[in-house]
Amino acid sequence: MKIVVVIIARQGSSRLPGKALAEVHGEPIIGHMIKRLKSCKLVSDVMIATSTNKEDDSLEEYGKKTGVNVFRGHPEDVLDRLYHATENLNVDAIIEVGGDCPFVGPQLLKKGIALFEQTKADMVSNSVLPPFTAPNGYDFILLTKDALQRLHQGAVLKSERYQPFQYIIRNKHDFKTASFTFEENYTHWRWTLDYLEDLTFVRKFFDELYDKNSLFEFDEMNELLQAHPEIAKINEMHTEPIAEYSAWFTGSYVKEVHDDIIDLLKLAKIEEDNKDYKKAEAYYKKIEMFNKELMDRLSLKIKMQNK
Repeated sequence: MKIVVVIIARQGSSRLPGKALAEVHGEPIIGHMIKRLKSCKLVSDVMIATSTNKEDDSLEEYGKKTGVNVFRGHPEDVLDRLYHATENLNVDAIIEVGGDCPFVGPQLLKKGIALFEQTKADMVSNSVLPPFTAPNGYDFILLTKDALQRLHQGAVLKSERYQPFQYIIRNKHDFKTASFTFEENYTHWRWTLDYLEDLTFVRKFFDELYDKNSLFEFDEMNELLQAHPEIAKINEMHTEPIAEYSAWFTGSYVKEVHDDIIDLLKLAKIEEDNKDYKKAEAYYKKIEMFNKELMDRLSLKIKMQNK
């Protein structure tokens, strides 16, 4: 079984520019991520998939300096980037790790890969389909190479390509999926890297744990937070609920869905003019689906605002 880990990373984040190479405990955060991921003996390689944007030249240079393969592709179409980064690799499966998930390590990888070997699922995750119990950002997503190819071919809309696992969520019946959980619910913890407060939070963990064990794992982090709950308050103002449609809480989701609705309306109009009402109906049904998603998301946001 050959499995490659692909870190999806960019320097051009609107909320925290330059975060992939932000220094944490004397080293760029992506360097720590590479070490943690490579320490899992069950994966054959770790690579970076970044964009063709000028600001990501520095990520390519870092990859060359450290001997890590770097693929450069579409700046926004993450699915396209992930697919083309791995299409010529002789591997059975791909583990996608966001550049904003700095604490993913061998313990989590082993747990997910064990479930993959047991179930032979197309996708194994703890963060795409419910139930959700992991901290936000402590994500595991494994896809077989065949499933990635089917995903790439099937996903057409922006919101399904820029947020690449949305298509699987909306088409569960086409994929065999398996999810795993923790014994307790830790979704109230935010372990992702999107804001300056998140970076402060990440640095705090490395300052407290790195010198004792450079590959510190979940149990050590859990123990630290239980003993010092004030650490979780550093970035709690950015905590979002974890939902099946996790893309709801990304910065670009609403724009992507609005763009999709506009495109679908144009396509429906063309089919109406051609009197192909069945095709027009299919487009209108997709618009209905998006409207429901937007309303459900808005209801959740209103509830959070009123707390």
